[in-house]
Amino acid sequence: MVTGFDVAGSAEERLSQGTRVRTALSLLGEAQAAREAAIAELLDERRAIDAKLTELGAGAEKPKKKVTNRVCRGCGEPGHNARSCPRKNTKETAA
Repeated sequence: MVTGFDVAGSAEERLSQGTRVRTALSLLGEAQAAREAAIAELLDERRAIDAKLTELGAGAEKPKKKVTNRVCRGCGEPGHNARSCPRKNTKETAA
C-alpha cells in the first residue's frame, strides 16, 4: 500500500525539525541575554557619568523656587499675577 510518504523518513524529518527548532530557540535566548547584558552595561555607564557630573557640579538643574507670596501688579491683591488678574478689564484696578 502506498501512502504518499515514507514513514521512516518522516520520523527523521520530525526529529531533524525538532532539533532545528530547539537550536533556533537557543539562539534566540542567547540573543536576548546579549541584549540584556548590553542594556545593563549601558545603564552602569550612565550611572557612572551621572555621578561624575554631579561631582563636578553639572548634575541635574536645581528646581525652580515656587513663588508663594505673589502680588498682582494690576490690582495689588495676592494669589495671582497681572496676566491672570480677574479685575484687569474692570475699573477697580489699583493705579
